[in-house]
Amino acid sequence: MEGQVNWNFALIEVRPDLPQSISDDSLRFSVTVDRDGAFRIDDMPEGFYLLNVRFSRDVAGQLRDYRFVVPAQEDNGPNRPIKLGILNLEKI
Repeated sequence: MEGQVNWNFALIEVRPDLPQSISDDSLRFSVTVDRDGAFRIDDMPEGFYLLNVRFSRDVAGQLRDYRFVVPAQEDNGPNRPIKLGILNLEKI
């Protein structure tokens, strides 16, 4: 996606990567996004997740079902950030 993206209209959702026959609405995370598109979610339990990005207006593209893993954390160690890198929006 080229050009300026209005990230204040971005809606980011993270949910567990479960089979469609199993639904767990209790583990959904909403995310606040910085001006540059950076975001952070604290205190996620270990597991497999799907990330989706869409826009409420000024649509800049989308990202659907980006898979990532949150590994188990050591009980006595610091929580370490998981860097997903640069995520590219797809044209709609």
